Amino acid sequence: MHKVTFKFENSEDIIVFAAFGESLLEVARKTNVAIDAPCSGNASCGKCRVKLVGGELESKKTRHITDEDYADGWRLACVSAINADVEVLVPDIASAYRSRMKVADLSSPEELKIFSDAKEQILEAGIELKNTLEILNISMDQPNLDDTMPDNERFTRAIKALTGIERIRVPYSVLKKLPDVLRESGFRVKIIVRKIETDIFVYDVFPETEEVIVGGIAIDIGTTTVSAILINMLDGSILAKGSSGNGQIRYGADVINRIIESAKPGGKDRLQKAVIDET
Repeated sequence: MHKVTFKFENSEDIIVFAAFGESLLEVARKTNVAIDAPCSGNASCGKCRVKLVGGELESKKTRHITDEDYADGWRLACVSAINADVEVLVPDIASAYRSRMKVADLSSPEELKIFSDAKEQILEAGIELKNTLEILNISMDQPNLDDTMPDNERFTRAIKALTGIERIRVPYSVLKKLPDVLRESGFRVKIIVRKIETDIFVYDVFPETEEVIVGGIAIDIGTTTVSAILINMLDGSILAKGSSGNGQIRYGADVINRIIESAKPGGKDRLQKAVIDET
């Protein structure tokens, strides 16, 4: 194993260890060192320039680096392999992909107007904004020595009596909390359901006095930006919004290069980790 030291102009060094022959760009990616590589390491863009400042690095000369720059220590990380302990300077310009990550302030008046205008246009087009989610208030008689009906049966019978629908589905997550919620609330509860003509699915159960929000989330995974919006599914109001740069960008600035990356060994896992675990 060889020691690899990444040096920066405005922050502390990062030291890692790499095996002989490993690509410097891949070592940087595994260490979350930001090196811009729009071509995903195919040596075609020339953006992943780093400067060799100590040790040794096996790196062939490419058309993207002049003879003068090469003599001065400049190398492309994607065509550089670890063959000894090495120190490289990662210039700020090599992290330029961060400037391409557009992070929107989704609470600004301009952004909110985009959402409200889109909603109005949908309604004007005759598309009804609705879904099958509802909040129902359910009241039951409390059990006693003469009425020992099990909680789950008492619960489903009350839903049937209120809605007239025979098929009631209650998942384990609801059954597990049902006894405590029923007794905390005097058998008067509020439930979130998905209701259609022949079927009711119970998503959750709460005491009758609790304020309940039925939330739905939409996530847009863009090439450079990932945005999410949380809305109230009953009235369409916006509850929360967020935006962040897509970490996949360090594996290529466009979709084609990310497809190329996905075909490499472990490429799919790296792309998934970048967007799911990091972003």
